[in-house]
Amino acid sequence: MAKILAVDDSLELLELFSTLLIAQGYEVETTSSSDNLKNALLTFSPDLILMDVMFGIEDGRELCREIKDMHNKNIPIILISANVDLLKDYKKCKADAVIEKPFNIKNLVEVVSRVLNEYEMAGY
Repeated sequence: MAKILAVDDSLELLELFSTLLIAQGYEVETTSSSDNLKNALLTFSPDLILMDVMFGIEDGRELCREIKDMHNKNIPIILISANVDLLKDYKKCKADAVIEKPFNIKNLVEVVSRVLNEYEMAGY
């Protein structure tokens, strides 16, 4: 099954993501810092990243661009935020999808599955 890296500054939300996605059969790694994110890209090699737009002092949109430009353009990234305005132009930062907080658990699982399937169908 696919490997998912969840990135958020909320440890409670990371625990929720981990519990939900593991129950769906995914292998999940979590991180709450950009330094650990960069290490996880190399050591965990995720198939998908689920990232909060605002975590700590970091801007997830900038990290999304950096990951796509410098690490792996073929890794799907889903941005999450409670601020809908921050998600409006998600394609500009090369994200593949967005999820608004508060989110519906069923919707979260469906978006993750859909994005992974789209990448698999495209041959990545």
